[in-house]
Amino acid sequence: MRQHPHTGRVSATLPLISNLTVWENVALVKQYHHHFSKRAARALILRYLARIGLASVAQVRDSELSEEQRFSVMILRSVMIPDAIVLIDRPFNVLPASVDASLIFNVLNLLDDLYIQCYIFDYTLNQHRYRVTNATND
Repeated sequence: MRQHPHTGRVSATLPLISNLTVWENVALVKQYHHHFSKRAARALILRYLARIGLASVAQVRDSELSEEQRFSVMILRSVMIPDAIVLIDRPFNVLPASVDASLIFNVLNLLDDLYIQCYIFDYTLNQHRYRVTNATND
């Protein structure tokens, strides 16, 4: 299957890099594909982490994150591609304890200016988890 060049994937099969901090994981796209300096990439990522309420985990590694923090960081990483089309593959593989998709929708709403479209691929047995009434529209 050929991917669109602006595809940002979120999946349990594409984990964060374990020996990098949160901000370094997210900054990779900006540093290597868009030639941002380390300082510029860090400043940008810290602003985005603050936007989604995760500034406090910027220096943390993957193993120290909660499921919700990890998933939110994975979404943020996926939208670092300009004009991103976000593909979320079976999100409850990363968020097994979550009862619904409110976290997913809340993070996507907070970052909605950073991507063009988002598609969530999941099993029909999880469809009840997407009938969310508490997602915010900030």
